[in-house]
Amino acid sequence: MYIKTNVFECGRTVSPEIWVEYNQYLYNRFYFVEKGSAVFSDGNSETILKEKHIYILPSKYYSVSTNGDDIFTHCWFHLFIPNIYEDIISYDVSKDPLIKMHCELLSRFVGNNLMHNNATDIAGPFYMPICDIFNSLFNILNMKVLFIKGYSSQVADCINYINDNISTSLTNKDLANFLHLQTNYFIFIFNKEVGISPHQYVQQIRIAKAIQHIRNGETISRASNLVGYADLSTFYRAFKKQLKQSPSHIKNTDIKP
Repeated sequence: MYIKTNVFECGRTVSPEIWVEYNQYLYNRFYFVEKGSAVFSDGNSETILKEKHIYILPSKYYSVSTNGDDIFTHCWFHLFIPNIYEDIISYDVSKDPLIKMHCELLSRFVGNNLMHNNATDIAGPFYMPICDIFNSLFNILNMKVLFIKGYSSQVADCINYINDNISTSLTNKDLANFLHLQTNYFIFIFNKEVGISPHQYVQQIRIAKAIQHIRNGETISRASNLVGYADLSTFYRAFKKQLKQSPSHIKNTDIKP
């Protein structure tokens, strides 16, 4: 099973001071900690983010902080992972040469392609190689720690198809036809394996990609068209339903690592 992830934003940050981040959008966070340490807290428990470790942070409210004397250098990615466990996932990179090689390549490519806000330019020459390396790393890592619950080949193919064709019509019937299944049966197996309906998954990917386009300078109208919304009012309703705020708020919010 090969899952092609949606990398919405990525970057590399060196933090010499205390900072706090609350995950308020749809993303999971993927961290490769190059140097230093930080504290992850979700309000109930704390986890030390250690040097030379990978962490996948759940899509929920949390904070990350460092002390004032510690330099916390990390390569970060924002992505949406359906059906992931709610706990933080960690992996020791130092014990795995293949994973370590991927992480070092990502740090090099991301570091060479940063804008003023420590985020990667999605129009830059390194963005597609970064996504390819990340997808390879992500799938190798998934085989080792199995953080994504198993999908059938049909559902995995459907997820990859959605990710590749987000600007097109993606109704339940369209997706069922792609898999040569009856619509009701398709909805049943997708919901059973992914944990949300096909329509919910499509909407979450559309909104997350729209955020990416808006933050990279597209107008809200243009961003909505690029992710498959036929009219702006439908986009605004879907956006506010998921995030409880308007696209204009996202446009004026800095990218957080």
